[in-house]
Amino acid sequence: MQTAIEAFTRQLRESIRLGESMPPPYFRTEIDQVVLCGPGSETVLVQAIVSDEARVPVIVAEGYSLPAFVSNHTLVITLSQSGTHQEVLSLTGEAVAKNAGIACITGGGPLSELAREKKCFLAPVPPGPVSPEEWRIHATVQLLFLLHHYGLIGHSFLPRLEKAIKLIDEREDIIREGAKDIAEAIAGRLTVLYGSTRLYPVMLHFRQQINRLARQLAHVNVFPATNYDEVAAWEHPAALIDQSVVIFFESESDHPKVKRSIDICRPIFSGKTDAVVEVTMRYGDSFTEQCLYMIHLADWAAYYLASLNQATGAEDVPSYVQTELDKE
Repeated sequence: MQTAIEAFTRQLRESIRLGESMPPPYFRTEIDQVVLCGPGSETVLVQAIVSDEARVPVIVAEGYSLPAFVSNHTLVITLSQSGTHQEVLSLTGEAVAKNAGIACITGGGPLSELAREKKCFLAPVPPGPVSPEEWRIHATVQLLFLLHHYGLIGHSFLPRLEKAIKLIDEREDIIREGAKDIAEAIAGRLTVLYGSTRLYPVMLHFRQQINRLARQLAHVNVFPATNYDEVAAWEHPAALIDQSVVIFFESESDHPKVKRSIDICRPIFSGKTDAVVEVTMRYGDSFTEQCLYMIHLADWAAYYLASLNQATGAEDVPSYVQTELDKE
């Protein structure tokens, strides 16, 4: 696991190389909207990154059904490392039935077979086995390249990726020290992550890594969705509240009302638990750089937390759980 996290910027470079070698995809009609389908945080991250420049709506589909508007003017991009996720296979099959344009990012399995059978576009994948951490980086970059090759976003994402690589390489030691501090602060506690809606992808990624690597529960909510009811709920069960830790994710680009909400809630939560952690996205000139920086920080924090929880090496979902879920 340590090796995979250390390879973060190397995998970014490799994924950029693969994206640049991607053959131009073909779409038979004008694209009116894009639907991203996948089980990880990559889809919501890319949705947030391109929200300010995509020339058509880009949404994320969850569950087993596509939105009713999907048609032959919709581009559906599905991704699954194993190619076995049932929800992704269901969404891909429905996209075929709706005559939508389909592109797939997968390492093989039934999704790859379905894509070849239906002549869907298959994005290039890294050679050999890759870790879930490396796959997430690859899928994120390939999603951006796909949107670019389909003419839905410009080329500016590429220099932002390259600047993120430089930033992370320069601050690697600082990132690791900060991650150790976060891990020590949240070890053995229910971890509650709060931040703006735009930072949700970073918090979701962190929650998933805390769950998978460290075998620890975590909860995510966003401002302004965090409402009076949830704040009021910080009363019971008292024993659990006392053992909770709050992490505020903040960015200089946060809306002033979001900043105000966090300022109001900070002393409220501080009065309920003695553990409140601040993670501020202050490094990087773009949202892309900031997100990748914080995702790398989250990976290291989850890795150190796994060690503190003595869960090192338990990064895979237990086989009996995966088997039962795959039956659904």
